[in-house]
Amino acid sequence: MKARRVLPRRWTRAALTGAMNAMVMSSSFPMVVLALALALQLDTAAVGRLAADEFAAARFPELVARFNEKMKAAAPEPVLRQIHAKLTPQLGAYEKIAGDTVCTAASGIHSCVTPLQFASGRLMLRIAVSANGLVAGFTILGLEPPEGLAPGANAAITAGSVTLPAIVTLPKAAGPAPLIVLVHGTGAHDADETIGPNKPFRDLAEGLAARGIATLRYVKRNRVAPLPASATLDDEVTNDALAAVALARTTPGVDASRIFVLGHSLGGYMAPHIASKDQRIRGIIVMAGNTRTLRESLTDQLRHLTGTIEALEATMQQAPSRYRELLPNYDPTVTARVLMRPVLVLHGGRDYQVNDKDFARWTSALANSPNATLKRYPRLNHLFLDGDGVSMPAEYGTPGRIPAQVFDDIATWVEAASGTPGK
Repeated sequence: MKARRVLPRRWTRAALTGAMNAMVMSSSFPMVVLALALALQLDTAAVGRLAADEFAAARFPELVARFNEKMKAAAPEPVLRQIHAKLTPQLGAYEKIAGDTVCTAASGIHSCVTPLQFASGRLMLRIAVSANGLVAGFTILGLEPPEGLAPGANAAITAGSVTLPAIVTLPKAAGPAPLIVLVHGTGAHDADETIGPNKPFRDLAEGLAARGIATLRYVKRNRVAPLPASATLDDEVTNDALAAVALARTTPGVDASRIFVLGHSLGGYMAPHIASKDQRIRGIIVMAGNTRTLRESLTDQLRHLTGTIEALEATMQQAPSRYRELLPNYDPTVTARVLMRPVLVLHGGRDYQVNDKDFARWTSALANSPNATLKRYPRLNHLFLDGDGVSMPAEYGTPGRIPAQVFDDIATWVEAASGTPGK
């Protein structure tokens, strides 16, 4: 069916406040917020547009009043407030609807996408509206920062019909350097894996370059082009990571025999799988790599954040099938063990997204492996930022840098895993 467009309209609202929702805007799990419902006897495109505006503007009483009974139970106002409060610091103040609302229809559901302008960039929201004016779903498609996709891009990865801007950072020291390809977690990430004011991949690139190690980081595919519902984790992660490895091998100043892969969060889960597809990858680094099902992980996260799992089923239903199913018959810890290549597993002791249960699984699987090194940092959170007490999403809205100890540990491991340069 032909897409419908509604002319832009300005909605004046208060500024957004609170701290970012790590489950949504960080790298551990999908960019899916939760299922919402909105009962308005309006044109479906107008419903989608109004719902996007009301959520962004935190007008929850009005929004909840439009819920059907099922969604009143699944997403009560306290849950909406918690998610909103954890989501907003990355975005800054809400300014306006930034363009047309475009709707497409399938099986009686209208999928309406509205661009929203915030002080820190533009957010695309997709709201599914039923024929009788009830909202059936609410999904964040991606955040576009004001500075663009990849400030400082000096390379590009071609993977199928998509070109991904990339940044190669080389150390100042002369001679071919080992290189680490950085692989993101879930979400439509930029090359720095920007989360609020923090840029973990930039930190890694700068810290490792100072220690003689090159890096290659790139814009994630689903930030450049939407992924179809049928997309697999190979489509989202593996294929582009392997293309990045191939690019790294042809990059001047890089030792093609010393290419490593570092995956963060979902990227850590995928790192053993990526290495299994390319026998020339020298070794892998797993940072906050999840090992359990989405249901298990979300259950722990919701209990940590809200003390309840009321929103579990609604959140699960909104997750793309690739996140619910992961890779069939794949256990990252088992694959890492049988790679017969160096493996470094790094874990933050205050990480509630990929928690100590995941680290215990890595430890159990790799305890007797001569190729494995495992390190746990008691004070670090999911982004490997230092802090005290119980980690909560509000931390991600506070600027920080990955501590030097992490870079030192990676550099020491790379030196040992490299053997003789060029061999």
